[in-house]
Parts: sequence; structure tokens; C-alpha cells
Amino acid sequence: MSAPLQIYLARLRVRPCTDLRPCVVLAIFPADRVLVAPISASDLYQPAQDFRLDAAHPDFEDTGLDRSSFVLGREWVEMDGSRLEDYLGRLTGDLAQAFLEWLG
Repeated sequence: MSAPLQIYLARLRVRPCTDLRPCVVLAIFPADRVLVAPISASDLYQPAQDFRLDAAHPDFEDTGLDRSSFVLGREWVEMDGSRLEDYLGRLTGDLAQAFLEWLG
């Protein structure tokens, strides 16, 4: 069962791509529905919209990601929780707190 701030791999449509990509769970809804925010490691980071996950941050290792990335701020997806594939990790500590503040 997934929980908010956990990071999974899932096949999501983001822009023209439907690749398997990491995403962070934002909310859990009835009937095993989840709201997720895709994570990207591309060079399309937009500081005014996206949340940076810097590999140099002391809590980054808990994410299970292998390089600096960012949470896309405008492309959230509601989907069936069964589509979450591999568990990678979760946002913890100061990184989780900063993310929650960013969410508002």
C-alpha cells in the first residue's frame, strides 16, 4: 500500500513521453486511487514551478533516486494505485519538510 511522500516507478504520460519514470505520491483517495507528481532528471527544470531534489542534500539517499532530479510542479496525475510499480524510497527529514512547504 502506497503512502504520501513515497517514490515509485510508474508509466506516466508526461509531455509526449509515456516512459516508466519515478513519481512521488501526493495523496491517497478511495478505491485505491493516488495522486502523483512525476519526477524528471532532464534539463527542463523550471525553478519557479518545480521542486529540486539535489543529490548533495543529506536526505537525498532516502529517495532511492540515482541522480539529482526535480518534481514537476504542473503535471500531476491521478491514477489507479495498482499502476505504481517498483518502490524506490521516500522523501524524509528536511527534504520532506521543504517539499511539503513547497506544496503549500
